[in-house]
Amino acid sequence: MPKKRLNANTLNGEEYLIVHHKLLFKDIKEVITSINAGKFKTKISKEKTMKGNKLYSPIDLNKEFIGEFQKRNWKESRYSYYITLDRGLMEKTIMMPVSD
Repeated sequence: MPKKRLNANTLNGEEYLIVHHKLLFKDIKEVITSINAGKFKTKISKEKTMKGNKLYSPIDLNKEFIGEFQKRNWKESRYSYYITLDRGLMEKTIMMPVSD
């Protein structure tokens, strides 16, 4: 399987990690390159135009990623946030609990 260039450039995330969190970025690249994605082409398509084709199993692939990150002592962390271009609204809501 050919190696693909890592491009996690969502809102300049890749650049941010490279500059501010080099070790985390290194971990992420190692996890990605350690997974043999071809091993997870186990789902058989039922779609009319692709019937019978092997597809990646997202559930199994995600489990593999979770396992690889856990081996490196990574823990899942989530938070909710809102995006607005209205500066006044942003300043009013920034410290509010999500439930409000």
